Amino acid sequence: MAMPSPSVIALLPILLFSFFFHSSSTLSLVIIKVSEKQINSICKQTMNYDFCKTTLDRHSRTHKANMNELGIITLLAAIAQARVNKYVVNELFQKEIEPIMMDRLANCFIDYTVTLGKLQGAYRLSYEKDYKSMIQLVNDAMKMSTKCENRFRKPPIRTSPITHYNQKMVWFTDMASVVLEMLDN
Repeated sequence: MAMPSPSVIALLPILLFSFFFHSSSTLSLVIIKVSEKQINSICKQTMNYDFCKTTLDRHSRTHKANMNELGIITLLAAIAQARVNKYVVNELFQKEIEPIMMDRLANCFIDYTVTLGKLQGAYRLSYEKDYKSMIQLVNDAMKMSTKCENRFRKPPIRTSPITHYNQKMVWFTDMASVVLEMLDN
């Protein structure tokens, strides 16, 4: 039988200590994976059940996640959508020639810069599990998406070229907000 190398033997006490220290500090915590029933309950509380259900079912980590991890998954999905929206707004702005539309798209770009900052701030707070502050930031991000969409409804009224993107942003932030509210209670 082969003997472990000296470096493995030297690391063994450290690894065992780390294992027992980590295990003893988390023994009182029972990590429960999110059930299908919980996912249905979450999605029923959102603005768009089908969007929520499809989004969570398609994410490979959803059914392996606990509620904390699901909160991060939904937050990261919202961040990804905010990045997409910011990119699309910038692309549309670069191609636009009408001054009114350029102004509205420029303001939407700012809105999505703020949105992204708020969502990233919420993500940073996830390490502290400061759910109340996270919820506030996510809800503020949702308001920014609505603000962007409403810019096109003011006189002179123009058709928003990003309605679909704004709507998805609202749904993603709503989904994250519902999960974070559940974690906060």
